[in-house]
Amino acid sequence: GAPVVAAGAAGRGEPNLSAASRQSSVSSSGRTGSQKEGGGSSTGVSSEDRKLARVERKRCREKQRRLDTNSQFAALVDVVREVELQDLAEEARIQRRGGLGIAFGR
Repeated sequence: GAPVVAAGAAGRGEPNLSAASRQSSVSSSGRTGSQKEGGGSSTGVSSEDRKLARVERKRCREKQRRLDTNSQFAALVDVVREVELQDLAEEARIQRRGGLGIAFGR
């Protein structure tokens, strides 16, 4: 089944997989409901099932890493845009007042 997606920590709706949802997606991946017979350990989970679960965990970790990186990049872009707007506003204020001498006397 598909993993459960919750709102991101930044509150912008970015997907954020919780540990519980990652675990539930792992436990449901590749399973038909009954344990495979033969070749399993004492827990009844075959090496193929353990391998599939490991691959799914790795996939989920990488997906979360990419989502986190994209969220951080978007936040950085927002900060840079805000700084650029402030710089443009300051330059316009300086030009309206007639030059650089005014900027130092705020």
